[in-house]
Amino acid sequence: MLFSKKGICHVIFQNACLSRIFFLLLVTTSCGFPLSQPTPTALPLDTPVPLPTATPLPSVLTVCLGQEPNTLYPFGGPNAAARSVLAAINDGPIDTIGYEYQPVILTQLPSLENGDTQIVRTPVQAGGQIVDADGNLVLLKQGTRVRPAGCRGDDCILTYDGTSPLEMDQMIVNFRLRPDLTWADGTPLTADDSVYAFTLASAAGSIANTFLIDRTQTYETADAQTVQWWGKPGYIDTAYFTNFWAPAPKHVWSEFPADQLPTIDIASRSPLGWGPYMIQEWAAGDHITLTKNPYYFRAAEGYPKFDTLSFRFIADPNIALSELVAGRCDILDPTIRLDNQAGLLQQMQTAEQAQAFFAPGMTIEWLGIGTTPAVYDDGYDTNFQKDRQDIFPMHTPDRASPTVSTVNQL
Repeated sequence: MLFSKKGICHVIFQNACLSRIFFLLLVTTSCGFPLSQPTPTALPLDTPVPLPTATPLPSVLTVCLGQEPNTLYPFGGPNAAARSVLAAINDGPIDTIGYEYQPVILTQLPSLENGDTQIVRTPVQAGGQIVDADGNLVLLKQGTRVRPAGCRGDDCILTYDGTSPLEMDQMIVNFRLRPDLTWADGTPLTADDSVYAFTLASAAGSIANTFLIDRTQTYETADAQTVQWWGKPGYIDTAYFTNFWAPAPKHVWSEFPADQLPTIDIASRSPLGWGPYMIQEWAAGDHITLTKNPYYFRAAEGYPKFDTLSFRFIADPNIALSELVAGRCDILDPTIRLDNQAGLLQQMQTAEQAQAFFAPGMTIEWLGIGTTPAVYDDGYDTNFQKDRQDIFPMHTPDRASPTVSTVNQL
């Protein structure tokens, strides 16, 4: 999503068409903020003519969503529209620009090279929780296949005998926060807020991906600006530098039990953030209005560029396009389905009313024909019914047809 530059509104349409191609439509229009100019009064020739002074009007950016957010509580399963709003309330903590990860509220991304990531040898005992050689989270016992410390390939995997001393690799990652981060109410944002977020994500009833949570041994505060993540023994995560939980305002939310947060307004309808904007109003069924966060850590750089950010809810894409043409929508969010509007968008570009950008989406299509696992590929025997029916036989009827698969990423 792009925001307006000075004096110009950039409007984006983004969605998937039937061929799985996402459309980004960048429309350049006048921002439509007329300035009222007083009519000068005729004065004698020897009298200096005063220049009129125009009072700048507040700048407003209107984003039209295809649905109303279901909740703004980050651990309550926010829908796509809610995530668009949350992106304006918070910033980062890690962004992806040109397929490259960039730290936003961290001083740097941890790595083995800068010393913020370590892989250490740690002793493990029978009955302890580890990640086995197949990537499964298990209790160590006799017969468990493991990779001992220093083992990265399959040729060094061993089967645990249940008694011998064993060491495995364990990852430790340090995440260092910027020291100038502040919540929208002026309270400093600290590492403890990220640890609190991990606690909420781990709580019963939280709607969160538990894969990383289950493989986390410890997530704790090292100092006011540093969080330390410890993985379970045997878990070597290639994306370790993203294992940081976006902070939650502990000083406000901790006054309530975790199971109440999804239902109370301060967490679900007007959550406090550290980003460029803060919630001013949520008019159910119509719009959400945000205003500038005076404590935003990039305010000195002139951000955000708009005084007010308005999210309108428009489910019908045709109405949304009409509102765009009328100047009542500056950005059409990807939640507005433009699957059937590709021709119209191209016409708008031809008429120089818009610029359309066609970008690959993240959808993966898989087509499997006549699939037969390798374990079945030992001869096709229908008499003893040892094999599944071969729906698409190839040239040799006495053999299982080979697997034919196609993966398209468009």
